[in-house]
Amino acid sequence: MAGSGQTWDGTFRTFDGATKKVKDIDTKIEDIILNIETRLQGMTPITDSTYRNLLLRNNVNEVDNQAYVITDIDNYNEIWVNPSSADRIVTMPDPTASGNLYRKIKIKNVGAGTYKITLAPDAAETFNVLSGNEEWTLSSFELLQSGDWCEFIGNGTNWIKCNEAYWHLFNNPGVGNLATKVGGWTDDQFTPGGLQVTYSSAPIGSLAVRTIINQSSTLGVVFYRKSGDANISNTPGASSELSHRIIFLTDSMSQCSMWLSSDKKVELSVLNAATNTDLFCQYPIEYLQ
Repeated sequence: MAGSGQTWDGTFRTFDGATKKVKDIDTKIEDIILNIETRLQGMTPITDSTYRNLLLRNNVNEVDNQAYVITDIDNYNEIWVNPSSADRIVTMPDPTASGNLYRKIKIKNVGAGTYKITLAPDAAETFNVLSGNEEWTLSSFELLQSGDWCEFIGNGTNWIKCNEAYWHLFNNPGVGNLATKVGGWTDDQFTPGGLQVTYSSAPIGSLAVRTIINQSSTLGVVFYRKSGDANISNTPGASSELSHRIIFLTDSMSQCSMWLSSDKKVELSVLNAATNTDLFCQYPIEYLQ
């Protein structure tokens, strides 16, 4: 309702002698759309990889129980694979292609069974994964269980893992001892007098495992390191290396998390002259990936 000194005719408003035009909202929207269409007319078509790479990829492709090859020219940023009857391979596109520079691709295992997904490169490119102060260059990457997912971004040469690692609970962990060493230790030595364990049930790309280690007979102090780790010496008894101690002298069992090498290995050592220690490594219950 017009107040004192105002008149209204649907198009113009008069207030204190000033006249302002009120534009219709629909007209504004139409003008914006027309402007966008005009600008797009001279642009490169969507099939051109240079232009396509500037667009937000927001499509999901669901793949049912088959191998799949991600192409350079599709518009998918998520691939959901259901490996319902067998392990399946997803082949990544060429990261050196212009359309894949800074392209992010998320792959997810959506199966309900026990089959895994393996990511394979287009050629000889690698899957680069950060593990602490290391950058692994892996020839493949695995999604072991339903719900497991990862995201990689192309850097023009390789595929770089860009999502944060998170803990996964094994649906069906192994039963019994994965590795055992009964006596025969060299005091305070990882190799050759210690024990090397390969956690092969963890998927490729796993950074760490959570497991149980127990000892019997003569009790000692147990140290670990990921295989080949130069940040802890081959004789870990020094006080500066206590961060790698997982069992104390008076303990017989420990549930611990251990960082892995890129080939999923750790090394174990005992000291305090406990060369007769019997050490038992259980199958892991979780993996960090």
